[in-house]
Amino acid sequence: MFAGTTVGHGGLCSAAVRKVLLAAAVVAVAATAIEGCGQSSATFIGANGGEVCIEGKVCITIPPGALADQVLVKITEGAEAPAAAIGGSYEIAPSGTQFLKAATVSIRYDFLDDDSGVDPFILRVFTKENGDWVPLGSSVVDRVRTQVTGKVTHLSPFVLLRSDLLPDGGTPIDFDAGQMDSGGPIIPPPPPDGGYKDSGMPAPDAGRPDAGPPDAGRADAGPPDAGR
Repeated sequence: MFAGTTVGHGGLCSAAVRKVLLAAAVVAVAATAIEGCGQSSATFIGANGGEVCIEGKVCITIPPGALADQVLVKITEGAEAPAAAIGGSYEIAPSGTQFLKAATVSIRYDFLDDDSGVDPFILRVFTKENGDWVPLGSSVVDRVRTQVTGKVTHLSPFVLLRSDLLPDGGTPIDFDAGQMDSGGPIIPPPPPDGGYKDSGMPAPDAGRPDAGPPDAGRADAGPPDAGR
């Protein structure tokens, strides 16, 4: 009990204690508001596999045998995202968890309307890998469920992006049969076909200089010169 606190039959505290309790309540409400900025969902998943979802937005489905031990898999809305992300961004934790078998991440796109100008078939689920945003493999666009799915073997942030744009929203630049992204390496063109450089002249004749038979005539069939 705090010093100077008196409690009657009604359980009433002193004015000082009431102030302390009120301050604690304000802090608790503020913390709840911060946590409530984005939805979250968590489930323990082990060797038998399982699924975690934020209803109507994102799911991860982990198959049996993908995890050796039980892990608390948590999805939190409002994760790190590139500039061109479409819709929400989601951190699926514990970040860096590696699966023995690929899991499936699905993100809904039903928030897009006909005026968005975005064709759902160019949407892909992207994840952060070694500092870069990369698309998930085995991508499927389901127009019935209005969702995009892909396969992944680790946990990290996930977002929807257009496959025809760079993660920062820029357009890939054609450069000598390859593509160059802003600040990234140039994808080299295909190797040459081994032919001659175009010098404006036809390629040399690969045939023999003269394929005809040698002259069968005698060098000089006339009489020897009688002069001195």
